[in-house]
Amino acid sequence: MDGPATIQGLPNELLDIILGYLESPAPADAWLKCSPSSGAVSSSDCQQPLKSASLVSKKWRDVANQHLFRRVVWRVDKTAVQGLETEIDRSGAISPLRFVRDNELVPYVDSFTMVVNDQPVQKSVPSDIILSDFAPEKRVTYDTDMNWLWATILEDIDPLRLTLVASPKTLAWLFSRMIFLADEWCFSASHHIVSLSRESRQTLEIVSRTGQDASDSGSDSTTTNSSAASSRTSVSSYMSRRPTRRTPCNLFTMKPWASVLLNEGSNSRVYKVYEYSLKRPPSILGALLGCEEHPNNTPLLPHSVRNLSYICDSPVSSHWNVVIRFLPRLDKFYFRVSAPTPPPSPFRPGHNAESNYAALRRNDLYLSLMRAAFGKRRANGNSSINWRYLQEIESGDQDNESCMYLMENNFVAQREKRGWAIVRPGFIRDETVPIPLPGEDDEGDAWSDSDSDWL
Repeated sequence: MDGPATIQGLPNELLDIILGYLESPAPADAWLKCSPSSGAVSSSDCQQPLKSASLVSKKWRDVANQHLFRRVVWRVDKTAVQGLETEIDRSGAISPLRFVRDNELVPYVDSFTMVVNDQPVQKSVPSDIILSDFAPEKRVTYDTDMNWLWATILEDIDPLRLTLVASPKTLAWLFSRMIFLADEWCFSASHHIVSLSRESRQTLEIVSRTGQDASDSGSDSTTTNSSAASSRTSVSSYMSRRPTRRTPCNLFTMKPWASVLLNEGSNSRVYKVYEYSLKRPPSILGALLGCEEHPNNTPLLPHSVRNLSYICDSPVSSHWNVVIRFLPRLDKFYFRVSAPTPPPSPFRPGHNAESNYAALRRNDLYLSLMRAAFGKRRANGNSSINWRYLQEIESGDQDNESCMYLMENNFVAQREKRGWAIVRPGFIRDETVPIPLPGEDDEGDAWSDSDSDWL
């Protein structure tokens, strides 16, 4: 007669289901949309119950590791990344990759996060960057080929999400692009987040942008690039001396990424500076959209990306206009432009005035988005033509009643008769999903004067 059944005798399939209940929610659900920092990605406490279960026995540890290493975090200094290129076994030199490879956990990795810390400031200029000495603008262009790094990471694992947490300057280095740094001191965000994701590991068929779409994208790109050059008189002098070589970045095309998130933290500090409207934040937004001077005049975002999330607390209007003017062809656009509104404070007399001023700036951002998405095409020559193809628009400011009022009472009310509906507060969808026909006349798509009185 067999002895009493014990939990040690459970098959691995049942044990996997039981231990799965100890797994915490994915960190991406919480920290990706929070204020970026090098310490934001922390897994020391969130998986403690699962870690404790892995100490019971070797059998439990083998099953628990499949859950513990679904989300791999690699913290590394910039100097250490530079030294990896000379390694014979590059993936073996990356400790998280070596561990999942040696323990046969590669099939279970769903997310890979790379947190890069900057090295101390160098007095000498490295040989892999090109400085622009054209005053008053200061640019740094990185031409180092970093594709070996992406090949090293993605040749062993096949993640559904790949996230980079680093300073804007380090992100430009990783992507081999240019970044503007003259006004860096005005902005407080030390780290930005770039996250690429997809729904499944199956190879997705990328919809070819032919016909009207291709012509629109091409004409829009040509128009926007020319307007970007003409809008800055100082750019022409710089571009005459620009390098002609562009180093490609294969990270965005090595996997069929469907969604991209850019979190730039807070820009609220710049509003304490004189002539803040003239300040330009250090950002790779222009490189992602391909709307700046060489080498940022070719977009990093591939055609497979259909969802874009942009998060920035109190962006300056000129930076927000980059999104308005150069939005790529998307199905869904998620944005958040304000932090939760703090309650009025009687102990800070100027605090309420600052909050009111921030609300006015935020309202202007919302109105510019509404005009771009739903205004007359003839009156919105400075907005991207791709706004008309959006199927979903979602705001991350749901906790702000003023923002929800603007969305629901202004542009949904004007658009609902054309198929747009409120799915939930801050989230609207075009339920008809119209397909534009080749040769569609913009004027036929315009509203009547009574429909656009709010503009």
